[in-house]
Amino acid sequence: MSIGKMLMSAILSLSCFSMAAGEWAEWRGPEMDGIAKGEKFDASSLGSAKVTWKADLGPGYSIVAVAGGKVYSLGNKNNNDVIYCLDEATGKTLWEYSYPCQATSNYPGTRATPVLSGKSVFVFSRDGDLVCVDADGGKLIWKKNVKELSAGVPQWGFSSSAVVRNGVVMVNAGNHGMAFDAKTGKDVWENKGVVGGYASVVPFKSGGAEYAAVFGEKALYVVDMKKGTTKASFQWETSYNVNSPDPMILDNGSSIFISSGYGRGCAMLSFKGGKLEKVWENKSLSSHFPSPVLVDGFIYGVAGQAGQGSLVCIDKSGKQKWKGNTGFGAFVVVDKTIIYLTEGGNLIAVKASPDSYQEITKFNTGIGGTCWNMPVFCNGKIYCRTEKGALAAVSVK
Repeated sequence: MSIGKMLMSAILSLSCFSMAAGEWAEWRGPEMDGIAKGEKFDASSLGSAKVTWKADLGPGYSIVAVAGGKVYSLGNKNNNDVIYCLDEATGKTLWEYSYPCQATSNYPGTRATPVLSGKSVFVFSRDGDLVCVDADGGKLIWKKNVKELSAGVPQWGFSSSAVVRNGVVMVNAGNHGMAFDAKTGKDVWENKGVVGGYASVVPFKSGGAEYAAVFGEKALYVVDMKKGTTKASFQWETSYNVNSPDPMILDNGSSIFISSGYGRGCAMLSFKGGKLEKVWENKSLSSHFPSPVLVDGFIYGVAGQAGQGSLVCIDKSGKQKWKGNTGFGAFVVVDKTIIYLTEGGNLIAVKASPDSYQEITKFNTGIGGTCWNMPVFCNGKIYCRTEKGALAAVSVK
């Protein structure tokens, strides 16, 4: 696989408020940790799964948000980004909203995933458009472009999904993030002039204070979520300035785990007393772009590059427990089961256990193309997306 194609996958870190079971309103789920909370899943049922419906969204790498019987996603057609609202049961389009955005020939299409907050849908385009529309009918509420605030565009386009907390929308743009009023789009805080990273902003609490972890172009930043000021930073440079997987918050906000690709590896950082300090660093997990997931104190992630990766399990000390022969892909965790989507479109159910790699069953979605997005599990369906825009709803009920 070409370096260019491998680089593209870095943009795919495509947005945490509590949602009811059966809703997946933002990037990486109800608590932004890659786990489908409150959902039940019989892993053996994957072998007899069925594709309930398909939709053609146009090129891009966005996945879905699901709430209120509706599925929201993003694609590109004729150099216009299109926000889709689909019926959860049938895949029928309920409404669309589009705005100009060049698809480009360099891995064309959208990057980030829509996020729902209240009655609004927020999307962030590869070109820096932050758009807010009404969730019921798709009417535009407000729109602005972060380039107007002197935010530099990353090489493969803006890729972070929007994150909404306390009435504020945050994106990974500028040096260490930008924030806007969710109702009006007015600037709340900004960091101008520098290219940001590809990961989404991760909000967290530590010592009673609210912070945002922003994996920037060359460093991890811990930012005061109300003021936007940098509380601490840790230098972390990766080839091609690709820091893409979302930071993982552990130990009630006192530890942060980071990983990136091109052999860069991973590190556990301590965040105490307002300082970020390295606890350990190694190469047990070098993740190109899929974000790691913590289950019962063990970290699961995808080691390696697009075309040559593997699912791995490591402990919190950085020791690798096992490495599965899965190939490259991305995954979601539900009911202590890893649902792994290979880049070729196969779903694999794997037991989330540190003891060994335990594959339970497989299912071929048949959607073709290249799947670089994490799958989403919601209400007994697994949503899978190809780079060319085929979205499949796979039923496992």
